[in-house]
Amino acid sequence: MTTEDQTARSNALGIIFMLAGGLCITVQDAITKLLTEVYPVGETVGYRGLFTFIPIAFFVWREGNIDCLKIVNMKGQITRAVIAVSTMILIVSSFRVLPFADVIIILFTGPIFATALATPLLGEKVGMRRWAAVGIGFLGVLVMLRPDGFQFQTLLLLPVAASLLTSLRDITTRGLHKTETTISILFWSIVAVTAAGFSSYFYEWKPLQLEHVHMFIAAGILNGLAHFCMITAFQHAEVSLVSPFKYSNIIYAVILGYFIWGDVPATHMIMGATLVIIAGLYIMRREARVRG
Repeated sequence: MTTEDQTARSNALGIIFMLAGGLCITVQDAITKLLTEVYPVGETVGYRGLFTFIPIAFFVWREGNIDCLKIVNMKGQITRAVIAVSTMILIVSSFRVLPFADVIIILFTGPIFATALATPLLGEKVGMRRWAAVGIGFLGVLVMLRPDGFQFQTLLLLPVAASLLTSLRDITTRGLHKTETTISILFWSIVAVTAAGFSSYFYEWKPLQLEHVHMFIAAGILNGLAHFCMITAFQHAEVSLVSPFKYSNIIYAVILGYFIWGDVPATHMIMGATLVIIAGLYIMRREARVRG
C-alpha cells in the first residue's frame, strides 16, 4: 500500500468515526429529551452521567493504567467541571422545553462564540475575515431568535447560553490538554455532572421506572462512545478535514425530530442555521490555515 493510499484510508476512517460519533451523540440527545418528558432535569443528568462511567471504564482499561486519570492542573479541572455542569443543565433544560432539532442547530453556534472569545481569553490573533464570519454567525443567531414571539424567543436563549458555555469549556479544554489526558478531563467532568445531578435528590426527584433503565444505560453508553469516536477521528485525520462533518449532527437531529416528535424546523431556523453553518465552516478553514 502506497503512502497516498494509507493517507486516503486514514482520512476515510477519520470521517467515518466523526460521522459515527455525531450519530451517537445525537441519538443520545434524543433519548435524553424523551427522558426529560418523564423525569426532572437533575435526575436525568444524574442517571445518564452514572451510566457514562461504563464506557469510561473501558477507556481506562484500554489505556492499561489508572494513572491516566491523574489530575495535574486542579484549578483547570475544577473550572472545566463547573462549566460542564452548567452547560449540561442548560442543554437538558433546553431539550425539555424546545423542539429537538432547534436545540441542536443553536448549539452549533459554539465555534462562533469560541472565535469571538479567543482574543480576550487566550490572546489569539483573529483576522478581519474571521471577525466578518463571526458577524455573519451572530446574524444567523438573531435570525433564529427572531424579533416576534417573545416567549419562544426567551426559551431559545437557553441553548444560546449553553452554546456560549460550550465554547468556554472548549477553550478551557485547550489549555488543560497541556497537562491532562483526554480521559482524565472527561472522567472528572462526568464526576462533577453526575454529582450535580444527584444533588437534586432532595429538591425534585421521581422514582426510577424499570422500563426507563435501559434508556438511561443507552444514553450513558452512547455519550461515552461519541467521545471515543470523535477522539479517534482526530487521531486518524487532520482537524480541518473531519471537523466540518460535525454538522451532520443537524441532519440527524432533523430526521429524529421529525420521526419521533413530528417537528419540522421553521423557515427562520433554517435561514439562521444556514448562516451559522457557513460562518462556522469558514472559521474552521481559516483556523486550519493559520495553525497549519
